[in-house]
Amino acid sequence: MAEVLGLKELERRLKALGTEVAGKNLLGKALRKGANIIRDQAKINAPYDPKPNEPKDKDGNRGEITHIRDQIKVRRDPNPQLQGKNEIMYVKPFYTKKKNVAYWWFNEFGSAKTKATRFMTKAFESKKLSALEAFKIDLAKQIKREAKKLSK
Repeated sequence: MAEVLGLKELERRLKALGTEVAGKNLLGKALRKGANIIRDQAKINAPYDPKPNEPKDKDGNRGEITHIRDQIKVRRDPNPQLQGKNEIMYVKPFYTKKKNVAYWWFNEFGSAKTKATRFMTKAFESKKLSALEAFKIDLAKQIKREAKKLSK
């Protein structure tokens, strides 16, 4: 790896690195590493009922049972610029037409008849430092890798 002497040289190298890796989304890859740590803890914290009272359809069959923890995923915001950010990752239960877990909101925040379990908030609070550390380590690795490619 090349040695950098002085602030002018450092500034020049960082600008060169920025133009070379502009389309590689280093930030998104590193951010996903940290988000995955929070996702894994949220899956552990999520409420789980082994025998939910799934409503029966008109034929008396129970539908496909979907648990909140099975739907917790990490997704990238396709347009973070609309919110004034460079990159946004969401960690939450996502649902499709076949698997609807829209009720996760009531488990997290509670309602008039339900006490909040705060499984997502607890996951974030307990793992935010380790997620930040994983983000920093992965971003540093990627920057070193790209800098090494540029110095050749």
